[in-house]
Amino acid sequence: MIKTIEGNTSSTKGLVANGGCVAEKSYVNNHSKIAVIFRPKYKDAAEARKLVKTAKKYVGYCEKKSNSLLDHFTKNAGSNNWNMFAPHAKEATGSSVYANGVYWCDIFVDDMFIRAFGVARAKELLGGWSAYTPDSANKLAKVGAAKVLRDDVKCGDIIFFKNSVRICHIGIITNGYVETPADEAFEYRYDDFKEEVCGILNVKTAAQAFKKTITLSEKKNSNDILVLPVQKRLKALGFYSGVPDREFGPLTTAAVNKYQKDILKYKNCDGELTKKGKMWKTLLQV
Repeated sequence: MIKTIEGNTSSTKGLVANGGCVAEKSYVNNHSKIAVIFRPKYKDAAEARKLVKTAKKYVGYCEKKSNSLLDHFTKNAGSNNWNMFAPHAKEATGSSVYANGVYWCDIFVDDMFIRAFGVARAKELLGGWSAYTPDSANKLAKVGAAKVLRDDVKCGDIIFFKNSVRICHIGIITNGYVETPADEAFEYRYDDFKEEVCGILNVKTAAQAFKKTITLSEKKNSNDILVLPVQKRLKALGFYSGVPDREFGPLTTAAVNKYQKDILKYKNCDGELTKKGKMWKTLLQV
């Protein structure tokens, strides 16, 4: 079985290129549409896992029907290919190949490399910038990415699919990636939290991140990508009892209230991380 995370696909099983979301997929004895699988020249397995870990944050993201609410996971969902990944990749790299409102499976993969490793390392691993899957496959080959047999895939490998004409779709293989079970000790240090938040907000320091924070609560930005690192940090600190899932629900509200009561000494807890507020300030340690 080959397991993947793909952008611009369908949440249904099987190969669906241009389906409208970021989804986890599985392929069992369905190799006729696989064109080639490459293994980028990662430093080690941990670097490959970091790519998959980054991509998993965006599972469930829906493409948009217009150039609006691009950062929201579910609002303004549609089938016109607008998405958050193209503008981020374009801003980070300065490359005009990352147009928005077009097929974005390749853009999604490139942006996961950029978000996981930064521009310089991403370019080194990918061989350059491309939003066209045949060109991306050629670039990986030119920088020495190894071709991988279908029965030997590992976490972080890059899979290319084909139609009757050419390579047409791309995904990130997740085989070998194991998430932390909910009942085990959860480790997510301050440095992990700071790095993830800074990466999401595209800044370098915690102080810069603090200035760009937004309000998070059950009523405001409840499934924003920033919810996930907050949940993980609160879980590591012993306040959040659930499995981090990027949804600001009752368990997250309870964790925020407990943090406000025990750490911030609030008399009236409100279950909210207010934009540029005290809770953000203490979590980011600024």
